[in-house]
Amino acid sequence: MINGINIYSIVMSILVIIFGFFASYVRTKVELINQAGIFINKAEEEYINVTKAGNLKFEYVLNALYDNVIPGPLKMFISKQMVSDIIQKVFD
Repeated sequence: MINGINIYSIVMSILVIIFGFFASYVRTKVELINQAGIFINKAEEEYINVTKAGNLKFEYVLNALYDNVIPGPLKMFISKQMVSDIIQKVFD
């Protein structure tokens, strides 16, 4: 039989899990923004002698961030398109 204490425990457990995912998402987004500048500079160095390399640089930064910064479990919730949007804001 489910009583008030059990319901309270279940609700609190669900809220803790949701808050944990939210905190992890926010921390990852901040880290993406911080790391984007670093990877942009690396891409500039990597493609310094390549003309019209804007797309190559962008893809380099996108893949580097997605593969190295986003934790595996969050990749279910953070798509490459979302990372692309964040990078575009940093480029602008």
